[in-house]
Amino acid sequence: MKAVAARLQVPIHGMANDIVDVMSKQPWERLPDGAAAGASAAAGRFVVAGLKGSDQTEPSAHGHVVVVVRGELAHGQYPTAYWGRLGAVGSKAKTINWAWNQKDRDKVVYAAV
Repeated sequence: MKAVAARLQVPIHGMANDIVDVMSKQPWERLPDGAAAGASAAAGRFVVAGLKGSDQTEPSAHGHVVVVVRGELAHGQYPTAYWGRLGAVGSKAKTINWAWNQKDRDKVVYAAV
């Protein structure tokens, strides 16, 4: 995510929890849901989804963020994205219902710039 943001000259700093905090401030625009995030990505905007570790069903010191890209919506609500994983392999071009567990995926926040 940081590499994509850097290429687009969008300032992103810190770990996932920090990034989720930044997503609620200017120049970011909060998006209401995954369908809006998918549409914004299809329109060419830089779209990010995230969830702080403290907001997860099983709280963690680390949150998780993904870059939403043009693609299908799973179940009409989970956009396609790319993500990494701390200490593991991430995924590319998969819908975000695979990035979070079933209890957390509907708590994810979306923002675009």
